[in-house]
Amino acid sequence: MPTPTSLLTSAAKDAPPMFWSMDIGFVHVISLNTDTYLLGSTMASTQYDALQQQLQWLEADLKSAAQRRHTVPWIIAFGHEMLYSTHDSGHVSQASILRNGGNATHGPFGGLEHLFHTYGVHKNTPETIICVLRIVLLPILAHWGTM
Repeated sequence: MPTPTSLLTSAAKDAPPMFWSMDIGFVHVISLNTDTYLLGSTMASTQYDALQQQLQWLEADLKSAAQRRHTVPWIIAFGHEMLYSTHDSGHVSQASILRNGGNATHGPFGGLEHLFHTYGVHKNTPETIICVLRIVLLPILAHWGTM
């Protein structure tokens, strides 16, 4: 399995970023590459740069989404790593870094929780997204006869 730093080689610098957003009906959906937070203070410079790029993009995206709240009232963000965890000490530590940020050898980096609270983002785990799809989307598709 590739590590976060091996995914951020010089060849990857020209590739599109591993985060995105889009409006789907009344929901602004944000997908984040939360793996950029792995390794915390020991992250490589390419990982640190990718994280900073994502955080700058995220704040600009959230500002834009907040201005459209009258037509797209929901903002939902998801990523692979858990923002909250009580699973074990490793997960608890990683979740804290994701929420609050930290200091790497290349400088400080921000967490997600402050931005999410500032812009009223609903945070989801992949399990939550799957449940929403099963409970909401599948019955709608079945009703329309597309399943």
